[in-house]
Amino acid sequence: MKVAFIASECTPLAKVGGLGDVIGALPKALAELEVEPIILLPYYRSIEKYKPTKTDIELETTDGDGKIIWSVFETVLPETAIRVLLLRHPDFWIDEVYDSPNDPFRFASFSIAAAALAQKLKVNVVHCHDWHTALASVVLKGRGIPTVITIHNVHPGTGLDQISSEQLGTLGIDTTKLAAAKDDRSNSFSLLAQGVAAANFITTVSPTHAEEIKAEAFGGSLAELFRRRSKDLEGIVNGIDVEVFNPVTDSNIAENYSAENLTGKTACRQDLERAVGWEHSDAPILGVVTRLTNQKGLDLIASILPDLAAAGTRVIILGTGEEAIESKLTNLAAKYADNLKALLRFDAVLAQKIYAGSDMFLMPSRFEPCGLGQMIAMRYGTLPVVNKTGGLADTVIDNQTGFVLEPLSAKNLLTTIERALAVWHDHSSWRTMQLTAMKQDFSWTKSAKRYIEIYKKLV
Repeated sequence: MKVAFIASECTPLAKVGGLGDVIGALPKALAELEVEPIILLPYYRSIEKYKPTKTDIELETTDGDGKIIWSVFETVLPETAIRVLLLRHPDFWIDEVYDSPNDPFRFASFSIAAAALAQKLKVNVVHCHDWHTALASVVLKGRGIPTVITIHNVHPGTGLDQISSEQLGTLGIDTTKLAAAKDDRSNSFSLLAQGVAAANFITTVSPTHAEEIKAEAFGGSLAELFRRRSKDLEGIVNGIDVEVFNPVTDSNIAENYSAENLTGKTACRQDLERAVGWEHSDAPILGVVTRLTNQKGLDLIASILPDLAAAGTRVIILGTGEEAIESKLTNLAAKYADNLKALLRFDAVLAQKIYAGSDMFLMPSRFEPCGLGQMIAMRYGTLPVVNKTGGLADTVIDNQTGFVLEPLSAKNLLTTIERALAVWHDHSSWRTMQLTAMKQDFSWTKSAKRYIEIYKKLV
């Protein structure tokens, strides 16, 4: 079975966030299960270092002023044989993946070209990702190639995916035949809505989030559409790269360890203390690796830091984000220097040390379609404290693999951490939870098998 992945980013070729990680990982798992994945991306200038070769394929679209010719280049996903086809056009010959308010038009044009390429490749299924490539589902509807669209983030109320009737018309799209309604106030269409309405099947990145987006609080103006297409909507939890995030082999941590022998975790804890400039202490360490935003619950964490310091815990926060939160954390770190480290930067190596050396991992997100941090933490025997939302609710089992709070508030977050600390002081119970967490299967293979089942039903 040949499956075309149409996406805006792919790790490591062009990565901005979690979407890129998925496109860089899921095809690998599918390839191991006898699916032939082909990744279709815009050719950004930043990809040139991978030395793609020009093919003899050319694609033709229109922008209203005349024909647009897309050249097609080819490379492979690094360390695999998976083909990556790059569609080159001047609008994408930039270093950044996302560039301007013109992104809806740029990605709509790319989606049309990518749909044409998928037809030339005679693929069995086209798998689109987020609003950027949703229009490919519209173009391919009724043309013999079933489509799946995966929603990684709805972005309710942001208008990121809005495109005008006039712009769609210049791309050759007959707006009178679009299945999802137009916003009459702005005379524009949601690209994601069009893709959801046209696709044969819709997935999002966790079962709980698939239910959440049917409500306006999470699905925004698309909630009614998600409810209408409920029988064709399913949540499939993303995986993590269990080879990269593996305490048995991870070269970024002080000492390797496993569920069978956890002694190395003590060395990792001491190494983490040294890395952030602390003297050794037996106090519990609570780790945070995230964007510093209210959506991630950093305002709640900040509000209880004085209480955590008073309780004798140590908190390490790594990340960058909203200026107000960064400023507050900086001030708190100065005041509670022995109990808080606020490291306002991106540092992949230190992140691994935090996953391995912490006792708990805080992730009180207000919403989290899937989330990766909680799964990585459990892989390293670091128990997560999470809000009951999205993928956090689907991957963390309260009192078995971590600690779940509900409803979300600063008070409940503190109470849940105190509950976790009580278990931490009971060495035997804590060790049992660690081992249970480390034995969970968060590999991409599990997710890939379910995607294959969906593909097979559609062809």
